[in-house]
Amino acid sequence: MQKFPLPQTALPDIAISFEDDFMRSNTHDDIYFSAEGGLAESDYVFCDGTDLETLLKTRSHITIAETGFGTGLNLCAVQRLRDKVGSQCQIDYISFEACPLTADIIAKAHRPFPEIERYSAQLQKGLPPRWPGYHKVILDEGRLHLHLYYGVALPLLKTCSFKADVWFLDGFNPRKNDDLWDEEVLAEIGRCSSAGARLATFTVAATVRNGLERAGFQLTKRAGFGKKRDMLTAVMPGFLREASQPQRVAIIGGGIAGASLVRACLNRNITPILIEKAPHLAAGASGNPIGIQSARIRVHHDELSRLSVSCLSFASHLAAKEGAVAHEGSILISHTDKELKRQHKLTDQNWHEDLHLPLSPSEIAEKTGFPATHDGVYQAASSMIKPPHFVTSLAQGAALYLGDEVVNSEAGDNGVTLTLASGAVLEVDKVILATGAAMPHLLTLCGLPHIPLDVSAGQISIFEGDNAKPDLTTGLHFGGYLTPVIEGAQYMGASFDRSGQTDVTETGHQHNFGLLPPPWQDSGPQIQGAKGRLSHRLATTDRLPLVGEITAQFHVMTALGARGLTHAPLLAEVAVANLCDCPTGFDQEVIEAIAPARYL
Repeated sequence: MQKFPLPQTALPDIAISFEDDFMRSNTHDDIYFSAEGGLAESDYVFCDGTDLETLLKTRSHITIAETGFGTGLNLCAVQRLRDKVGSQCQIDYISFEACPLTADIIAKAHRPFPEIERYSAQLQKGLPPRWPGYHKVILDEGRLHLHLYYGVALPLLKTCSFKADVWFLDGFNPRKNDDLWDEEVLAEIGRCSSAGARLATFTVAATVRNGLERAGFQLTKRAGFGKKRDMLTAVMPGFLREASQPQRVAIIGGGIAGASLVRACLNRNITPILIEKAPHLAAGASGNPIGIQSARIRVHHDELSRLSVSCLSFASHLAAKEGAVAHEGSILISHTDKELKRQHKLTDQNWHEDLHLPLSPSEIAEKTGFPATHDGVYQAASSMIKPPHFVTSLAQGAALYLGDEVVNSEAGDNGVTLTLASGAVLEVDKVILATGAAMPHLLTLCGLPHIPLDVSAGQISIFEGDNAKPDLTTGLHFGGYLTPVIEGAQYMGASFDRSGQTDVTETGHQHNFGLLPPPWQDSGPQIQGAKGRLSHRLATTDRLPLVGEITAQFHVMTALGARGLTHAPLLAEVAVANLCDCPTGFDQEVIEAIAPARYL
């Protein structure tokens, strides 16, 4: 598996036209689906061609992969078939798309097919932002996990490690879109197929047949749809393996990590049990009144950068859905020469303006209501979040053990027995450790290997009444951060202290205030009389999260540092997918970069 390619930061412009309710790609001079009935073609070629109905009736989980997401018509056809046969099968649906369409275009394209109106509306509502890279969308209350890869298929496929049970080879005619039917693409499709995988496609072009045979598939021609004489089906030798998943999972830690794991377990139909030592949820850093969701884009778009952008795509949608957003948008100030050079390089890479919109000092002053002498970047996709609300909402549905803690654990071949301080004894299949500063103690308690971890204190400053500056209309990042006034208070943070500090101090306030660029220290909030809150963060020595298996029974999701609100929701999906042997979504470099194995 090759290393991740250089970043693709811009997607091509959409070039389509409609002809009597049917879409044509002006780029490829081809239609998106048959004018004789696009939905009927999806049913015949892809659903019937892979005998999908049988799989839906007989299996608890399948992974479907597709080249060419287009309007999502095949996805809707799959959902319709599943409901038609009354299947409870959970589906991971993986698809690649070089030129993603907007919700408005998808709505217009699906208008001739009222049979899929419900599925189409759900897709349109959940459609991720048009940013290159990996996106995840939860549909049908967790019955379908949609993994969308926006960008050129081949370099993305080369970094993937999933195994598909079913392949839909879609896309435009091979003569007009040969990049999607290249022999290298077909070889990667073979690599990403499970034993016994089924495949269907509308084309019988010789290059496609030869490429699939070299990839290991056994081919069969069958009658094509409509005016097409032939189509192609194929199987990979062997037998499909039935996936297994735990039934009961204990999650230790009641902050944003633990709450996100609860939601991820429910999305996989797993019973979550949440254990929190404090008498309430969000007792640690997740208890700050306001926190920030934002993406930290890096010039080389390395593992942390790719993770951050994908996580923001997922977390921002979830926060809005749960009513946790307090304020949208923020400005990153180029407060040092180093930061200014970095921002200029990112500007040259043509990132989507949701993530990177350069602003001059005068534009910043106009947008914030504050005087400005530095350049900056507006990130419309970032938000100020109410963490306690977010955590409480995500944790709904779990069996809660609050004010309790694990005092003993015994792992066996059939699961783990946890004994709590209250005397409760829990029998579970798996345990996920999701605490913050208490993680070193918990690793020792559970008899797990030592992992080098870094605990630091973070103090925020809170300004109310005359101490606040209500003129500030947009959140600021400058090495620290300053929010607008939200529900009567303004927040500044955050200190970074490894001394073991446990109390709010004047020194902490002075540190936060000192991070403000000089022009704003005079016009900013008044530090005298500031209130504060202190909590502890956990990080690894390489500053990457820790997500994955330590032993067969114990997994971790921790060390989120100061970015838990952004990273936790999607990383929880990864952690729970690991328990179920389901697709994790991220490229293999990211998965390896966050895995505990790097320290074990």
